[in-house]
Amino acid sequence: MYGVEAASRRYFGKAAAELNEDEAARLAAGLPRPRAWHPGVSSPAYRRYAESIRHRTDRAELPARLLQ
Repeated sequence: MYGVEAASRRYFGKAAAELNEDEAARLAAGLPRPRAWHPGVSSPAYRRYAESIRHRTDRAELPARLLQ
Protein backbone atom coordinates (compact mmCIF):
# COMPACT_ATOMS: atom_id res chain seq x y z
CA MET A 1 0.00 0.00 0.00
CA TYR A 2 1.28 3.47 -0.84
CA GLY A 3 0.32 6.81 0.65
CA VAL A 4 -1.28 8.12 3.77
CA GLU A 5 -4.76 8.14 2.23
CA ALA A 6 -4.62 4.42 1.43
CA ALA A 7 -3.21 3.60 4.87
CA SER A 8 -5.82 5.74 6.59
CA ARG A 9 -8.65 3.99 4.79
CA ARG A 10 -7.18 0.54 5.46
CA TYR A 11 -6.43 0.93 9.16
CA PHE A 12 -9.08 3.42 10.27
CA GLY A 13 -11.77 3.23 7.58
CA LYS A 14 -11.78 6.96 6.91
CA ALA A 15 -10.07 9.65 4.88
CA ALA A 16 -6.71 10.96 6.06
CA ALA A 17 -8.22 14.43 6.58
CA GLU A 18 -10.61 12.91 9.14
CA LEU A 19 -7.93 11.30 11.33
CA ASN A 20 -7.63 12.50 14.90
CA GLU A 21 -4.21 13.35 16.34
CA ASP A 22 -3.67 9.91 17.87
CA GLU A 23 -4.51 8.08 14.64
CA ALA A 24 -2.24 10.37 12.63
CA ALA A 25 0.63 9.73 15.05
CA ARG A 26 0.10 5.98 14.75
CA LEU A 27 0.34 6.20 10.96
CA ALA A 28 3.42 8.45 11.12
CA ALA A 29 5.13 6.02 13.51
CA GLY A 30 5.09 3.35 10.83
CA LEU A 31 7.15 5.35 8.34
CA PRO A 32 10.59 4.03 9.36
CA ARG A 33 9.46 0.38 9.22
CA PRO A 34 6.08 0.14 7.43
CA ARG A 35 6.10 -3.65 7.03
CA ALA A 36 6.68 -4.22 10.73
CA TRP A 37 5.18 -1.10 12.32
CA HIS A 38 1.63 -0.12 11.50
CA PRO A 39 -1.61 0.45 13.43
CA GLY A 40 -2.42 -3.27 13.21
CA VAL A 41 0.53 -4.44 15.33
CA SER A 42 1.00 -4.45 19.09
CA SER A 43 4.78 -4.03 19.30
CA PRO A 44 5.81 -2.14 22.45
CA ALA A 45 8.53 -0.32 20.47
CA TYR A 46 5.98 0.82 17.89
CA ARG A 47 3.59 2.02 20.59
CA ARG A 48 6.37 3.97 22.33
CA TYR A 49 7.43 5.58 19.06
CA ALA A 50 3.83 6.54 18.20
CA GLU A 51 3.44 8.05 21.67
CA SER A 52 6.65 10.06 21.26
CA ILE A 53 5.37 11.43 17.95
CA ARG A 54 2.10 12.37 19.61
CA HIS A 55 3.91 14.23 22.41
CA ARG A 56 6.10 16.10 19.92
CA THR A 57 3.10 17.19 17.85
CA ASP A 58 1.36 18.39 21.00
CA ARG A 59 4.34 20.68 21.68
CA ALA A 60 4.79 21.85 18.09
CA GLU A 61 3.83 25.41 17.26
CA LEU A 62 2.11 25.62 13.90
CA PRO A 63 1.09 28.79 12.10
CA ALA A 64 -2.63 29.48 12.62
CA ARG A 65 -3.27 29.39 8.87
CA LEU A 66 -2.30 25.71 8.81
CA LEU A 67 -4.81 24.85 11.51
CA GLN A 68 -7.85 26.13 9.63
